[in-house]
Formats: sequence, structure tokens, C-alpha cells
Amino acid sequence: MTCEPVKLFYLPNEPYLDFFQIGPRRAFETLTAAGRISELRVFSFFKEAQRLAGDAQAQRQILAELTSFQPDILFWQHVSGFKVEPEFVQSLRQASPRTLLVYHEGDAYGRIHKRYPPATRAFISSFDLTFQVALGPAQRLSEAVGAKRIYWTPHSFDAERFPPLSVPSARSRQHEAIMIGDVVRRIPRIWELPGSGDRYRLALRLSKLLGSKFAVYGSGWNIPGCKGPLAYEQQHRAIRQAWVSVGWDHFPGHAYYFSTRLPIALAAGVPHVSSYHQGYENVLRGCPGLILAKTVQEAIDGTLYFLSLDRQTLLDLGAACRDFAFNNFEATKVYTTVFNKCLEHLDEKAVRADSC
Repeated sequence: MTCEPVKLFYLPNEPYLDFFQIGPRRAFETLTAAGRISELRVFSFFKEAQRLAGDAQAQRQILAELTSFQPDILFWQHVSGFKVEPEFVQSLRQASPRTLLVYHEGDAYGRIHKRYPPATRAFISSFDLTFQVALGPAQRLSEAVGAKRIYWTPHSFDAERFPPLSVPSARSRQHEAIMIGDVVRRIPRIWELPGSGDRYRLALRLSKLLGSKFAVYGSGWNIPGCKGPLAYEQQHRAIRQAWVSVGWDHFPGHAYYFSTRLPIALAAGVPHVSSYHQGYENVLRGCPGLILAKTVQEAIDGTLYFLSLDRQTLLDLGAACRDFAFNNFEATKVYTTVFNKCLEHLDEKAVRADSC
């Protein structure tokens, strides 16, 4: 892996004017301060498209920046609904032929529900590397659209919005259990994201079991205990008002997949019950305050088990969860690993170019 500092062109997924990818921004700024990135340029393509009144205008600006900057690595995050044509992807490579094109996809997709948007397909098929938060069927989907090299990376959280606070005291707990997540069930069993039905059934059963001591945040709920939508940066605060947090992710068949809610829940310093995905035994091994459930009943059992423990034990388990999250899923650590993997391929790309 090269020891020479590199130039990085970062295009973050920031679709709203008041939203910023704080975690990866800080990670790349830290690497710049450490001398591993010689020059960092950030182009918030959604914000620029709004400022320039159109995706096409933003694309022209991206090509101009790329041509002048000539970075070693271009790191593009979740292109989503940004409208690009196949010629644009070709133009990226023509504008800077020696640049390693890296795509990071933080959403989970499927062949039936939530299919790849055209721009996502174009990027995955054309870029040198694809980092994604799910494997299994998700990996095969990327492979089918032509991904050249696929790597897994976990969702992360940033210590700025979710700092390493002390474990909340017993007096601060208003609820025994809390669940955060939207309900996506337009027509049950016909038009819903995989896992939505079990998420709904789990919350409904916890509501019946715990009554007013259970709270569920998110949109689409119509059960007792629902508190309505919760701002992203408020998850930490809400979780710390309960003794146990519970989560059920979508796409249960996707290996190694979890949303940002799992690392945020662990970082809050509260024991957590999570739905299981293949691979969790590898990436979540060693977290004593975490119970993994393959069925709704197992999630119920895990919640009741935690609530049966004495308060001091729960405080200790919460502290272990917090430490595990900061050791494994804090954004600076996660994106430094991604950056190091990019450098490995940058070396390979340089060797191939020199041998031609």
C-alpha cells in the first residue's frame, strides 16, 4: 500500500440543504491532517445541482473540477436520484484517466422491491471499486449489473452527532423498551419492503406486553405507544430514555446488512435486540449487550430477558455496547479502512499502467 499522500475528490450524498455527511467528511479531513491525503476536494453534487438549477449543470461542473484537479481517487457516495447518462460516466474516466473511480452504496436494493435506479447501475458497472453495506443477494445483484470489484463496509455513525456519552442513569429511563423505524406496508405481503411485516408484528406485540412502558418512533405506525417521526440526530437521545432498544431491519436475506440504527443504538449505551442477518456472528462478535433474533418470538424473548436483569447489569451491558460501537463503527475508523482498501487498488492500478 502506497505511503505517498494522495489527492481525493469526494462527492458526498447530501440531498438536503441542511444535511451533511459529517462522518466521512470528518474522516477524510482527519486523514488530510495526518498527511495521508495531500489535497481534499468536496463537491456536494445534490446541493450544487440545486444551486446551479439542474443535474446537467452540476455534471459539467464535476467534469471541470475533475479535469483541473486530476485526483488519485474519486469517491462518490450513493448517486441515487441524480440523473446521469452513460456518457457522463465515460466522460469521468476520459477527464482523468489515472483516477481510481470508487462508488459507495449505502442503501440496500433487491430484484423486486427497491430496484437499482439507472444511475446506480451505471456507476456500479463502470467504476473500479464498489463498496456496499450488504452482501449475499445484494452482492449478486451488483455482480449481475457488471461490478468490477465489490467490497463490504458497515454503516457507521459520527461522534459529532452521537458523542461517547456516559451510560444513562437509571433515573433517566422513561421506557422499558424502545423501537425506531418506519413502517413501509402499503399493501401487506404484496407491496412492502422485505422485513416490514415482522417489524410491524414485533412492535405490536411489544406494545401489548409492555403497555405505556414501550415506545416506537417512526412514520406509518398506528399502534399504542407510537410517538411519530424522529429526527435522525435525536435517535441517540430517545434510545437513552429506555432500558432496552429493539430493531428489526429490512431485507433479512441480505448478508452482513444493518442500517445506521444498529451502530447508533449501540453507541447510545443501551442493550440492544436486533434481527439477525447472515454474517452478524463475524462483525458483531464480542458485544455482550447485543441479542440477535431470527424470529419475532426470539426478539420478544431477548427483550424480556434483558428486562429481567438487575439494573446494574443492564448499565454494565450498555457500557459494553457503547465501547463496542466506538471501537468498530465510528465513521473515522470505518472510512479509514475504506480509504486503505482504495490505496491497495491504487497501487495495483499504477503497476498495471507502468507495465503497459
